Amino acid sequence: MMDKDMIMRLPDINSVAERLKWARKQKGWTQMDLAKQANVTRDVVVNTETGRSERPRQAQQLADALDIPAAWLLFGKSVESLSNDGIQIAQDWENLPDHIKSAIKTLVDSNK
Repeated sequence: MMDKDMIMRLPDINSVAERLKWARKQKGWTQMDLAKQANVTRDVVVNTETGRSERPRQAQQLADALDIPAAWLLFGKSVESLSNDGIQIAQDWENLPDHIKSAIKTLVDSNK
């Protein structure tokens, strides 16, 4: 995994798509290279980098292959900046059905 100094230098990038592409290019990899290293299909990489998949189920695999924190890939923050509850919620989020995710998003948006 990246050392703490490198984690602190991860850039502030707005989207999962842009963060994945940035991290892949830092390795000098093609989309196919990343797919092989992460043991996912190239479609997973392409769909994530184009924004068609904003929260890929294989985020941890992609992050591990790229040697970056999954929290940064998904949320633009390092794990150190998330509370334990935040980390647990982020991990649990991936397993929720879409209708539950939608209801939670509506609830969160109503509290802004």
